[in-house]
Amino acid sequence: MLRLSVLPGPPRSRMPEYKFPPAFAWGTGSSAYQTEGGWQSGGRGLSIWDAWSHTPGRVAGGAVADAAADHFGRWRDDVRLLHRMGVPYYRLSLSWARIMPAGVGAVNEDGIRFYSELIDSLLRHGIRPVVTLYHWDLPLPLQLEHDGWLSPRTAAAFVAYASLCFERFGGRVLHWLTLHAPAQHAVNGYARGEHPPGRTVAPTREPYLAAHNMLLAHALAAARLRKMQAARPTDQRALLSLGVHADWREALSGSEADADAAQRSMAFTLGWMAAPLYTGAYPPAMRAALGDALPSFTAEQAALLRNSSDFFALQHYSTLMVSRPNATFPPLPETSFYAAEGVRWHSTRGARKNSLGWDIAPFGLYKLLKHIDETYQPRGGIVITESGFPSRGDDAAPHEATRDTARVCYLKRQSALFHRAMGEGVPVRGYFVWSLLDAAEWEHGFGTRFGLVRVE
Repeated sequence: MLRLSVLPGPPRSRMPEYKFPPAFAWGTGSSAYQTEGGWQSGGRGLSIWDAWSHTPGRVAGGAVADAAADHFGRWRDDVRLLHRMGVPYYRLSLSWARIMPAGVGAVNEDGIRFYSELIDSLLRHGIRPVVTLYHWDLPLPLQLEHDGWLSPRTAAAFVAYASLCFERFGGRVLHWLTLHAPAQHAVNGYARGEHPPGRTVAPTREPYLAAHNMLLAHALAAARLRKMQAARPTDQRALLSLGVHADWREALSGSEADADAAQRSMAFTLGWMAAPLYTGAYPPAMRAALGDALPSFTAEQAALLRNSSDFFALQHYSTLMVSRPNATFPPLPETSFYAAEGVRWHSTRGARKNSLGWDIAPFGLYKLLKHIDETYQPRGGIVITESGFPSRGDDAAPHEATRDTARVCYLKRQSALFHRAMGEGVPVRGYFVWSLLDAAEWEHGFGTRFGLVRVE
């Protein structure tokens, strides 16, 4: 398995250079399932993605992440790569199934040791770990026995797992993300059927229930961390958030109808997760459209949610244009998960597509940051915990990675835009490029590359 270490970049462009505060958090990241491999090593249990990827037809090319980028076996090399690249922050996720193979009960001390040694090595190399507790790889027994995130028992199991991680790694890890992109996890798994558990039987109800239980799991885990920290007042306080994925939704025209459509679309995407974190309730537009299909929070749950995030963790990739349905673009069928949103989507004018078919429209990040700041005024500011550029995952010669021009240009443009937002008062505190290594890209298999480091 070839790793190209620190690659020379393309010739320097004439883009202006921007100054960022000394404390600005630059970083990159990875997730356990996508990069670790070692799927039956070190006492690790099975996750829903192990079962899914080994089912024929579920992943492009029949790809499985049994070995992936072999981070489990080569993590020392990867830490050295991070150090040589001068990366000050590294966002990693923990495999719940490696730490608690059944999702509950017995703890795998070999798994604890693996992550403990990794965290210690990062710190020795001057790299601060940002730990995501859950990046979509639910232990398989929780899906088989409890229906996964459709059950509050899975949320309770997550809190127990999070508490264990806080206890074993706390003091060394000062930045936590509880869950990665819960809304996307719920939609892909419980509406579209493209991710495990692959359900499509109730697409207008189950995604909302699954996401609701994930929000409660986050709030309860945050409360547990704060209780543990209160009992140890001399420890440095750790910060915690939930990863919110959001595209920017731009009105197709200047009409009031399309402007309303864009606002409603933002409520159904960004607001679905962000509004509970900052108001304790789902957006009014969602409640009006969905009624009882959208679960409700008790007063106690709402209070826990409102105080559960120390910063806004944003994950962003693309922009879409939206319009109100009309004769040319009629409403979606009522059985579609997306029907309640009440909009139609369009490609961004003038935008090219990346290798996954997403519009390349960096301006959306600037507008999204402004919108978040104006709507939620997040304490602790905004950290862009994931953003990146996918390129083709073919087996072209490795030397092509040394002229990764499209990715470099994209990241420069992104940096210019969030720097502009910062100059206008938006409190952006950090930016994490996805990802450190080329990895298994979920249902796309190895057909696309996000890595700053090329992996064969």
